Amino acid sequence: PPELPKALAIINPKLKDSSDYSVENLAGVGVAFKLAQAIYKTFLPEKMGQLKWLLDLVAIGTVADMVPLIGENRILVKYGLLVLSKTRRIGLQELFKTGRIFIDESNVPDTQKISFQIAPRINSASRMSHAEDALKLLSENNRVSARTMSLELENQNSRRQKETTQVSAEAEVIVKKSFLNKKFIFIAKEHFPIGTVGLVAGKIANKFNKPTAILKKGEVESKGSFRSIPQINIIDLIEKTGDLLEAYGGHSQAAGITIKNENLKKFYEKLNRLIEEELEGKNLSPEIEIDQELKIEDIDMCLVADLKKMEPFGQGNKEPIFVIRNLLVEDLKWLGNGEKHLKLFLRSANTNNPNILEAIGFNLSGKFSDLKVGDEIDLVFNLSKDDWNGNEKIQMKIIDLRLRNK
Repeated sequence: PPELPKALAIINPKLKDSSDYSVENLAGVGVAFKLAQAIYKTFLPEKMGQLKWLLDLVAIGTVADMVPLIGENRILVKYGLLVLSKTRRIGLQELFKTGRIFIDESNVPDTQKISFQIAPRINSASRMSHAEDALKLLSENNRVSARTMSLELENQNSRRQKETTQVSAEAEVIVKKSFLNKKFIFIAKEHFPIGTVGLVAGKIANKFNKPTAILKKGEVESKGSFRSIPQINIIDLIEKTGDLLEAYGGHSQAAGITIKNENLKKFYEKLNRLIEEELEGKNLSPEIEIDQELKIEDIDMCLVADLKKMEPFGQGNKEPIFVIRNLLVEDLKWLGNGEKHLKLFLRSANTNNPNILEAIGFNLSGKFSDLKVGDEIDLVFNLSKDDWNGNEKIQMKIIDLRLRNK
């Protein structure tokens, strides 16, 4: 704000003041940790060593908030993951058990485990009931109570997944009917659960590569979430429509708004015009930025170990993307409930290298349905170590593939 409120202290690393300390990209949990650090340093210097046990929550919050994992955030998350592997929080321990999230001192989690397994379960409380449910679990010291709470959170997460799938399917139908020839997707419905709008907006934006807004329409006002594409800084454009909004906030790729229903049409028209102007003459074809082309003989545990030194991966420090060309599909399997996941067994198509590589792709149903044994492909992937059930092997995670014989 132009004028700061009167307060004993304003804790905000984005403030331009006389301090020589400035980390603008700290998540809220990072700011809270720095405050705790200052309090301990001033009043409890002999107990500074205890602060490290807060880093499990700092890592979860920093990754879930999708702030850049550079600078101090990178340090906080790197050591936070180690603390998470031996967390003393009974609530987290029980959450891992009920969610079948395998974490211990010999199986230190990575940021993807937070993004896709831990954070969604914690966030399901605020989406499906109240954030206080997650807070109670994280602060619970009784194991029986924590078990009960974690089971409830698991149920809420399952409901959230089901509702997200249903709303996403409905939104896709609307997009195909009304928005295929438009550059901005804007859908507001009375029956959309407010806890799913952000998740659905992300799925639709990714699938159709267009800025997307999904809103829950109320009797008087609507609330909703935006997800954008790299070519559009959505919060900058939303700020230009601020006179039509009750509240808004966010960053370049994601935002949320509250708006009176009477302003919905004007808001859509104005924002749509701004987006069209911004995208004029720009290429919107989705692109994959590949870091390195590899040969099949380059893939070994030494390379995987070198890549691990670059962790933690996330915003601002993306996981390297590789491509291998001329691979032969020796075998393939569709796995999981509904056969959504694709597993490939691959070898070189133009050398005598006998090595067979395994690649796995998640939630790919319908995308590569015409792929068959004997096809030659170029594969784009991430590379990591899979230690499921204690058996270590190299895992190639499919990002995309191209058939060479079509």
